[in-house]
Amino acid sequence: MLALYYFPCAISTAAHILMNEGGEEWEPHTVSFDEAGRREFEKVNPRCLVPALRLDNGDILTENVAVLPYLAKRFGLWPEDPILEAKSLSIIGYFASSTAPAAALTGHPYRFTTDQSAVEASRQAGINNYAHHMAQTDAMLEGREWLMDEYGACDAYALALYGYAVRKEVPVAGLKNMAALRDRMLERPAVKKTVESEGVNLYPTV
Repeated sequence: MLALYYFPCAISTAAHILMNEGGEEWEPHTVSFDEAGRREFEKVNPRCLVPALRLDNGDILTENVAVLPYLAKRFGLWPEDPILEAKSLSIIGYFASSTAPAAALTGHPYRFTTDQSAVEASRQAGINNYAHHMAQTDAMLEGREWLMDEYGACDAYALALYGYAVRKEVPVAGLKNMAALRDRMLERPAVKKTVESEGVNLYPTV
């Protein structure tokens, strides 16, 4: 049985969505990042990052660039065509290498500087970068229902990033294509279940 380690209202929401889409029984593990929780989670993933996926054989898979394609393939939410697969990996790679680091800088700016007087400037730089990458994602959706030809892992990742942006008050209220994607996804029972269970806010005010 699969087991997912995730933190509510974070980017690991993407993997949580796919787990609920799969229709299989699985073990949910909500990670705590207090001192005791961190020590416990480090036994699963020494890098102490979510998501972490325990496979049927007990192996641990980490990082969204690995976890999301694995789950999507397992649950029929991944393109079989090699070109479409490459395009899907390109989008997930972009999110992981550009948007997610901007999210980390926004949410945890103190990790990126030893100068306490620079923390707020670092956070603002993160917000600006995050807003830019979310606008890029919005543009990718222009004239499209999903980021790929069909609903899949890329959309789950995009929604998780959008939700975290809302949480951190990144200006995304004007992104009409992302808002439309959100509304379509919330029509899916698995997405609605995930969002409600984690308490994710997907309605920006800025």
